[in-house]
Amino acid sequence: MNNIKRSLTFLLILIFISCDLKESKVKVFKPDASIGKDAAISEGNEKANFSTLDRIHMLSLSSNDSVKNDVRSLLRFGFTTLKEGIKIDSAFIFLQAIEPGHFGKKNSFTLLPVESLWINSEVNWKNQPSVDENNTIILEAPKEALQDYRINVTELISAIYRNEKPNYGFMLKLENEKNSYKGLRFHSSDSRELDKHPRLEVFYHE
Repeated sequence: MNNIKRSLTFLLILIFISCDLKESKVKVFKPDASIGKDAAISEGNEKANFSTLDRIHMLSLSSNDSVKNDVRSLLRFGFTTLKEGIKIDSAFIFLQAIEPGHFGKKNSFTLLPVESLWINSEVNWKNQPSVDENNTIILEAPKEALQDYRINVTELISAIYRNEKPNYGFMLKLENEKNSYKGLRFHSSDSRELDKHPRLEVFYHE
């Protein structure tokens, strides 16, 4: 009798999980060059705008910042087409490596929410937006030169969707910009390889 009860309970759990999975939906945001908003900013070219490059990257090329040449990148996804009243289960940013790939040692990097407005065609190192360091996401250093990344941004995207935070996008920068000769390189929304553009996937229930 106990075996029958256990079997029925297990079956009910499976049915519940199956129904829950069937209701789950995903919305993918992968902008192209015409609407994409991503740009590199260069300390060595502090007033130059790099919003049409085929890559977004983070670089540190001099020892102990002896030369001003660090590079960071900015990235923003618009997702106002998400329906009202949904429940976001999870959200991920996908970045795909671009040739010649990542290089150097101890090149972990961070993703930080941006706190102020920036204009894609005008942003540079000099006028770069402020960031929220209290919500920093740290990504482990790549183990391969062409390693792709899936970054869990569920809490941040959910907060933006609930209008608890503004959507100014994210900054990507090396965790330690002082150690020299290291960096990471990813396809941008201006890359000719359309299938490798940065994308945001939002999983949700209605």
